[in-house]
Amino acid sequence: MLTQTQLEQKYGHNTGPGGGKIKGFYSTKHDTIYITDNFDIHDPWKKSVLFHELFHYVQDQNGFVGSCVQEWEKEVYPLQKKYLLEVHGLSWDYDPMWYKVISTCPSP
Repeated sequence: MLTQTQLEQKYGHNTGPGGGKIKGFYSTKHDTIYITDNFDIHDPWKKSVLFHELFHYVQDQNGFVGSCVQEWEKEVYPLQKKYLLEVHGLSWDYDPMWYKVISTCPSP
């Protein structure tokens, strides 16, 4: 668990003071899941972040290979959405354009 600032620095992306855009990430280099230090096991949304990152760990351990990291997201966001609905009864209607952008490899 890291502070928001530490998390952003470790990820290599800084959204500025209190930016708070990164909630967690899985490092294939260190086989480690990093999440914010305000993680609350009773908060379904925060648990879904952990679920999301755990799934990246599973992808990594099972040799998921894609052309880019964004391809990992293509599989995980729908599962996170399903987890929130089926386990917590929460509907997450993310923007389809956002999902397309976040799960598509950049052009060479």
